[in-house]
Amino acid sequence: MLHLAYNLSRTAIQQIFLAAVYFQTFPISSIFPSSSIDNIVFLEIAAQNLSHCGVGVGVGTEQNGILFLKGYGYEKFPDQTFDPKLTMVRWASISKSLATVVSANLKNEHPNEFNFDGDVMRYMNPQLFTTPSSYIACENNETGNLLILPPFDDVSCADVPSHSPVIKKLANDKILTLRNLLAHRGGIQHYNNGGSGNWPRGEWISPVPSVDYRNDPTINNGSEFAVKYLHGLPLVSIPEVEFHYSTFGYVLAGAALEAVATKISGTYVNISSLVSLYISKPYRLTTLRLDHEWDNISHRAVGYDHEYIPVSSTDTSYKGFGGGFISSTQDAILYCLGLAKERYHLMTKINGTQATSRKKMGLERFWHIKSFVGSFDATNSSNWHPEEMMESETKMTVDGYGFGFMARWLISKPGFKSPSKLLRVWHTGSQEKARTIFSISYPQHKPEISNGLCIVILSNCESANVAKIEMQVEKVVSNWIKL
Repeated sequence: MLHLAYNLSRTAIQQIFLAAVYFQTFPISSIFPSSSIDNIVFLEIAAQNLSHCGVGVGVGTEQNGILFLKGYGYEKFPDQTFDPKLTMVRWASISKSLATVVSANLKNEHPNEFNFDGDVMRYMNPQLFTTPSSYIACENNETGNLLILPPFDDVSCADVPSHSPVIKKLANDKILTLRNLLAHRGGIQHYNNGGSGNWPRGEWISPVPSVDYRNDPTINNGSEFAVKYLHGLPLVSIPEVEFHYSTFGYVLAGAALEAVATKISGTYVNISSLVSLYISKPYRLTTLRLDHEWDNISHRAVGYDHEYIPVSSTDTSYKGFGGGFISSTQDAILYCLGLAKERYHLMTKINGTQATSRKKMGLERFWHIKSFVGSFDATNSSNWHPEEMMESETKMTVDGYGFGFMARWLISKPGFKSPSKLLRVWHTGSQEKARTIFSISYPQHKPEISNGLCIVILSNCESANVAKIEMQVEKVVSNWIKL
């Protein structure tokens, strides 16, 4: 039975820990570099022309709780200031990490009913979605050789010179699994990478619902509504073979998680209930929710472009774990702190094995690090540079990304505490009305904060470079901690 209430079966140690983290008062030390963070944000607000919108900054460690929480600028220009405890900003793709926490807990509590490597059609209503029977190959017009499209670039074969999209039949034994969906290896289309003139239906069909439909609560009922737009679309690769970042792969994963939870409980269970059960209640979050456009959400930030103009606001809640959540900056940093602690527990839940100690578990066994193939670079303003590591036993990611997180090892540069290591886990978000990032740094050589340094930046400016702000804040705090 799936109990949609806080699970009181957690151990007494966990209960004591949660109380310590979330209910104690965390005085900001007089030596904490608050003024340095202020200077960074003020300078970036000026340099990036963000004076008409807001930036929320949260910093903390899992051992010490929130060390810094502040809002800058405006929730709504010019009369409503940005309050880090109240102002609601969309998470965008940070939402993807929520799927990992939910799925890990479902696997842990219901191992017989939940399988990361089983066919998702075991749970799905075939009238809403069936595994596609074909995929799109990108063929060279002269040689016939197949081209693998970039993993993070949202481009289709139709955009590649001298190549044409070709529909190929998918082998009957190919299935879609939750592990592949969460690792972006299910071949599900992103926004534009399936574009082609050679569809079986005769023209390109987008997986994105129309604005009128997604803004209409009588039509948009969440995952079921969104999944229908994937039904019948070919994949962009054979499942498990290639990495292609896909928001709609997470939409499908959310629908599957709803379906398996509903099957377990015997009554309908939606994404909101799962997030409340496994995240909001244990992490003590009060504002995290789906951003339904039609709801009157108090302190929801207005989004702005680089010309001080408010941008349109359309529903994103239909994306679910793909990018549909919203919260205050305070809840975002509390989530990050809870997540920092959970890295050991999540691996145990996902793999169904029990570690005898944290040392035996090993950081890299959960956050697999290989060479990261994305564009985000943490080395420009840091004392660290990347180091390749062997693939994790969890098989959670192959390209430095998986299960809703980006990750890599950093080793200290020559002359700086060599050979220290720091594990960095993060995700960015970019969508209408929001630019976001959260990061967790695990300094292997610093056991007193080995549970993670968390930094969260949320902005309602579409032109905000939050990664640049985050990297500078990370450098200041790392120097303060003496990493």
